[in-house]
This record gives sequence, structure tokens and C-alpha cells, in this order.
Amino acid sequence: MASIFKRGDRRNYRISYFDHRGRRQEISSHTTDKRTAERIAAKLEAEQALVREGVVDASQASLVQHNRRPLADHVADYLAHCKRAELCSQIIKSRARHLRWIQELTGATRLSDLTAESFERARAELRSQGLSAQTANGRQESVRAFLNWCVKTGRAASNPLRILSKLNVDADRRYLRRALTEEELGRLFEVAKGRGRLLFYAMAFYAGIRRGELCRIQWGDVDLDAGTLTMRKGKAKRTDVIPLHPDLQEILREVRPAAATHESRLFPEVVTNQTRVRDFERAKIPLIDSKGLRADLHSTRMTLHTMLALRGVPVQVAQRLMRHADYRTTQKHYFHMDTSAAGSALRALPTIGIGHSSKGEDRQQKRQQTAHDSAHSGADACNSEEDSIDQSRRRKPLESAELRKTVPRGSTPRTSNRKGRVISLGNRRSILLSYGRVSWGMIAGGVGRPGHPAKIAGARVVRCWTSCC
Repeated sequence: MASIFKRGDRRNYRISYFDHRGRRQEISSHTTDKRTAERIAAKLEAEQALVREGVVDASQASLVQHNRRPLADHVADYLAHCKRAELCSQIIKSRARHLRWIQELTGATRLSDLTAESFERARAELRSQGLSAQTANGRQESVRAFLNWCVKTGRAASNPLRILSKLNVDADRRYLRRALTEEELGRLFEVAKGRGRLLFYAMAFYAGIRRGELCRIQWGDVDLDAGTLTMRKGKAKRTDVIPLHPDLQEILREVRPAAATHESRLFPEVVTNQTRVRDFERAKIPLIDSKGLRADLHSTRMTLHTMLALRGVPVQVAQRLMRHADYRTTQKHYFHMDTSAAGSALRALPTIGIGHSSKGEDRQQKRQQTAHDSAHSGADACNSEEDSIDQSRRRKPLESAELRKTVPRGSTPRTSNRKGRVISLGNRRSILLSYGRVSWGMIAGGVGRPGHPAKIAGARVVRCWTSCC
């Protein structure tokens, strides 16, 4: 039997009832009216009785029950799940902000109110305010992750956003980042060295460390003897061991404090973005160049992969150094080649063309082309100067008189080979022609020209290549 009551100083009535499995459940009626709370309790009890009798499917009844709960309660449960999963605090904050945005813009109060159509309208309104496609896709990803969690926990039957594709980010990219040149990177290191920030920028470039990861590195993660750096709890929540560049090892040995312990951080004070901007200005690095490309701290990470790619490092190796889960991310977002680098690659190609070759090479190429053309224009190429050399090694060709004498008109003589197999003379002549033993001028009664079939005493001969043999 369902019962209603109030707990403490809460204004709404609470409902206690037994579900179809005999377990006691307690929910809020979301009302201060006692009669309304009693009607809700009676309805819950009747639904559970139908489920126990098998009249209503238990899964469907559970979905209906979850849909009655306010959407804000599901969102709160999801954010608590994200904290238990140890997601990054920045990701949790952004998802909470995005889920609050979709509730306010669509007016959704239940899970069933979140549909693909309502989200598409909210996204269109977001775009009308001037926000980029990448921003809209980020909010769509947060809502999609929340609905996927609802499906996994049995709170929703399906994710309505699965049919909604993301916007094309390449067609509306607002923040275009570029890689730094070697000269710019050298000037930045010189500026940072005089201000005690050389290790900060060297770690960002040589090891490809992100800003958030720089704040968590401890001296215990650095093994100078082995030349490795252990990254724990990175963006992918895994432990990666990456090699250290010799220059970075030397810088670490120079700046390591004598009193540094295993738990001491490499950067007790984080370099702020304002300080980074001033360092870039001192190094004469334009924050936005003439093409609209931006330079920031993450540009050092892009510079690392760009230099690796230009030096022929395989993308699979660069992926491990960049600590990406997919090599396509490394290729798509972390490679930037300017026009000068592309021109240098083109100038490395060999010069190909007749106009740049010597006269001797022209004559040799022309002589080769002439011999090749004559080989296909007539059958007399085999009777060249090569035929006059060592005639004793060549088998004497059959004369046309012998062919006429051997092959009477209208008949096809037959002979036998060493094994006693009887073969046709016409087939023998076909074999002789295919091996270059007979030229077109030796065919008796045959009409043919290079590239066309000929007939010898009624036997069809395949295309003759005597000029090329």
C-alpha cells in the first residue's frame, strides 16, 4: 500500500510504495497538495500491480517512471556520474553549462522533451547569435553524451540526437592556428632564458606538453638517466612514457633545484596567458599574421609535429610522441606548412625535360626513338647490322621456294616430333613466326603486314613480332 508523508522542512509530499519486485521505493510527488499526492500514489500502486501481473512490460513501465522525474534530476545524477568517473573538471563544468543551456532554450522539463527537432531549433538560434560551428558541435556533443548515459542506465529508450549530424567545422573555422618557425622559436627561447621561463617553453615544444599537463608534472616523473618523461593522468587518462630530447635533458639538469623532491612540481607557479603574450611580443612573434593565423602556446605543439613531418618522420611515430589515440588527429590538426616550406620541397625535385639535356643526350634519345619506331613500321628491322654479326649462330631461315614446295595448294602436310606426336605444318610455321624464324617477306602466298594476321597455306598465323625479337 502506497503512503504519503512529509520529511523535515520539505514542502512537497513524499510517496513510499513497493515496486513490482517487492522493493520499497520513495519518490517526491512534486506537489504540496495532499489530495494530489494521494492520487499520484494510487496511480503508482496501480501501475506496479499491472507490471506484477504481466499486463504491462516492466521495461516500459520503468521508462515511464523515469520520464516522470524532472529533467534537472537526471542532469544532476549524470554530473555526479562524471565526477565518479574522474573526468576533467573543465569538461564537467562545460557539460553542466551546456545542459543548462539546452534546458533554458528548449524549455524541456522531461527527458521526452529533448528531441532532435527541439535541439536543431536551439542550435539554429545559437548560430544566429554569431557563434561558430565548432561551438555548436561542442554543445551537441555534451547533450549527446548525456542522452547516451540515459540509454545505458535505462532512463531512456533511445538517443534522439543519433539522427542529427554535426555541422561542418572546416567551412566555418574561426580560430586558425599556425606553427612557429625555427627563427621565431629561437627568439622565444632567448627571451624566456633571461626571465627564467626557458624550461616552460622547452617542455611545450620538445615534449609536446599541453598547458594543463605542464602544471601537474613532478620531478619524480623525470628520469634524466634514462632520458624519459612519464605523463600520468593526461588528456586520455592514461600513463605515457615519452623520450626526452638531449637539449631538454640539458635544460632540466641546469634548472633542477638542489632541494627538489620526488613530489615537487617542475612549475610551482604557472605561466599565465598574459605573460605568454608579452613573451611573444618581446620575441617579435605576431599573435595574428597577415593571413589571419594565430600563434599561442599550443602552436609549439603544432610546431613539433610539423618539424617531424618535414623531416620524414612516419605519422605513427609522431602519433606516439604527440600522445594521440588516432593518427588522423595528428595529421589533420597538427600539421602546418607555409609557402616557403612547400617551395623548398618543390625545388628538391629533379629537373625533367628535353630542353635541359645535353646535345649528346638528345641525339641518343632520338636514335633510340628512331629505332623503336622503325621496329613497328616494317619487318626489315631484324635484317639490320645485328643480322650480319655471327650468322653461324643463327638458324638458316626457310626460303619461300621451300615453303611452296613443301605446302601444295589446298593441302596441309603433317609431320611428327621426337615423341611421335603428329603436328601440323601450319602450326609449326605459326611457332616459327612467333619466335622470329620467318619474316613477312618469306611467307609464300601469304598477305600480311606488321600488326595484322597472315595466312600460310590455309593456316591462320598470329600477329608477327619478328621486328622486335
